[in-house]
Amino acid sequence: MNYQQTLFDVYQKLFNEGHVPDWAVRKKSNPEEFVPPAIPFVGKNYDDLKVLVYASAENLTYYNSYQEYLDNNQFAFIRSKYFFDKKNSFFPYVHIEPVNNGSLVLVTGYILNKLKNIHFSSPIDLADKVAFANFGKFSIETKGKNVDYAKNYSFLEPSIPYVKKDLEILKPNIVIIPKTIYNHKPIKKNL
Repeated sequence: MNYQQTLFDVYQKLFNEGHVPDWAVRKKSNPEEFVPPAIPFVGKNYDDLKVLVYASAENLTYYNSYQEYLDNNQFAFIRSKYFFDKKNSFFPYVHIEPVNNGSLVLVTGYILNKLKNIHFSSPIDLADKVAFANFGKFSIETKGKNVDYAKNYSFLEPSIPYVKKDLEILKPNIVIIPKTIYNHKPIKKNL
């Protein structure tokens, strides 16, 4: 299955149907339009392990640096894969900060080592075998300050249709998710 294309198609459909909260970041080039959510990054060998790793929520406080990408729906949806392919760095660069800086990569490697006794030759080797995404698919429109809303279910709720599609399409064997998000009863029940 072409996970990237399938995710792109369903995310685009949900987005076009209006599954976007009013508080989400809008495009700089057209404030009437919202920035689409990024589809998950799916490693080329994802089927080997089928592990889906969630960070908490999208953060677009640095929007101006990426305006040409975020104002273009085609790029905005696929930004995680696009930046992974474009940027050469030690840790995978997928437009999700705890992956970019390595912290979520190290946690994932540790968990998989303890659960499955799996070792990775490099962070990129790990990234090729998992999927990374934000659970919260939208960034709150702010004046330059990151707002992580993982503790507030009402802000996470608009992302649920997208998360359901992540799970339906990727069919992960293991989901690594922030405890703060997992502790919400509706999320725990649905997972």
